[in-house]
Amino acid sequence: MQATLQATQQILQVEQQKVERLIALQQQRVAETQKIADKGNANLLKAEEERLNELNKKREKYVEAQQALAAVELIANSA
Repeated sequence: MQATLQATQQILQVEQQKVERLIALQQQRVAETQKIADKGNANLLKAEEERLNELNKKREKYVEAQQALAAVELIANSA
């Protein structure tokens, strides 16, 4: 059981790290697009911001999954 929990935790961490890198790249895109939007292309900025919001939601799901897994691990260790 412990090995399964640890393996799952590692997988979640790797996936969260991927999302963190994607968020950093997307934040750069939003910043670059902001400059373009200032010149009149607000649609592109909106699309980039929506992508960033989706990545942030994905990150939150990984955090929630890790918290749930930690709770399961705590219960398993208490038994």
